[in-house]
Amino acid sequence: MEVIREEGHKVGMLRIKTIWPFPGKIMCEIGSRAKTIFVPEMNKGQVAGEILKYARCNVVPFGQTNGEVISPLTIIEQVRRLL
Repeated sequence: MEVIREEGHKVGMLRIKTIWPFPGKIMCEIGSRAKTIFVPEMNKGQVAGEILKYARCNVVPFGQTNGEVISPLTIIEQVRRLL
């Protein structure tokens, strides 16, 4: 996030610590202000699916299922593609 901000883009981050109960109210608030929500997750998009139920904006899932942690560089590259 800091790297993308230094490039002059307005971005933010939300780290969901628990998915039950799902923070639907917060996702509605964020979705009403955001143009796009990028969702990196180490599965096949289950969290992105939940976010789609609440957010009123474009939701872009990025799932990685190879058992490795998604690197910060990979996330930065994917966010740049969305800007």
